[in-house]
Amino acid sequence: MKTERRDPGVQTLLDEAHMLPDCAARDTLLGQVAKSAEALGDLDTAWEARTAILSSMSSCESPRFETLFLCLAWCLAMSDRDPERFSPATVLWQYKWVATQAPRYASVPRRVLTRLVEDMDERFIAAGWGRRAGVHKRLELHSLTGDLASAMAMVPEWRATPRDRGSDCTACEADTLVGLHVEAREDETALREAKQIIRGRLTCATVPHSTFGVLLSALTRLGRHDEAKKLYQRGRRLATTTEEAACALLAPYLAYGAFAGEIDDTLATLRIRLPQAVSLRSDYERADWFGWAFAALTFLERHGVQTIELMRVPAIAEAGEAPINQVATACREIALRHAGALDARNGNTHYTDWLNGVCNQYIA
Repeated sequence: MKTERRDPGVQTLLDEAHMLPDCAARDTLLGQVAKSAEALGDLDTAWEARTAILSSMSSCESPRFETLFLCLAWCLAMSDRDPERFSPATVLWQYKWVATQAPRYASVPRRVLTRLVEDMDERFIAAGWGRRAGVHKRLELHSLTGDLASAMAMVPEWRATPRDRGSDCTACEADTLVGLHVEAREDETALREAKQIIRGRLTCATVPHSTFGVLLSALTRLGRHDEAKKLYQRGRRLATTTEEAACALLAPYLAYGAFAGEIDDTLATLRIRLPQAVSLRSDYERADWFGWAFAALTFLERHGVQTIELMRVPAIAEAGEAPINQVATACREIALRHAGALDARNGNTHYTDWLNGVCNQYIA
């Protein structure tokens, strides 16, 4: 959307932002553009800048979620006020991404999460985008708030709802189903759902790497160790090629690698990724990553590894050799803190229970 008389200072900032790649610095500049333009009454430029932030941040597992949430709220309000000038279709895809990410933050109340998904569903239907995304996000909300039974109960409705403009890609939908069945320990069913992903016929930005990480425990529980090793190698290579999402994606590979005796690979990954993991922003990512890291360190100790060489990681270890059990304890404490925050919001013990049993994920 163009504004005929744009403030020169705002235009300069906008030009600088457009010269940058998709990154935090670009989003910061765009945020400055939006605030300055809005202060000058230039709502078209503010809309352009904020929708650009939405687009850049919806393409990956970004740690800048709070900014995204505020941008989306502003864009939805503007669209509600003047839908002909500010098209609602511009922000609907990003709305779905927010509905996926919001449950991962314990600070977002349960009632807000429910209303968020309901509102998204209503907007999708009003825009002619269909119902499938709304069903999917309600299912995901149940799963992410620790109600696996309700999530599984929605699968038949989700399957029966026709694909439409608002649907996730088939690879991401299959990945969701695989995760549900693995969590329910329906391992054979999970592998059937993953068949096309394993064969390379369904792919997306983080599929198959995310799917393979989830399947490692299922294959191990079934005694299919050769297949697990192959997926470990394939998925780990793919995960390391991603940018912002790499650290989070590698978490289950850490634990499996240590369990399976891939000592050098696991130690190397911990050295590189542990300093990055402390910057993960959502409670879900922190509980998940540090929970799997605790399992990995526990398995390493069982293999006879006593120390790990690390650079300084705040609240975990100083630079140099650190005792494995000390690092494991610190990782578990971080995971427990965030798991507890999620459970308090959700009104259950789902994430704490997972953490307490994380070292048993490979046992049938």
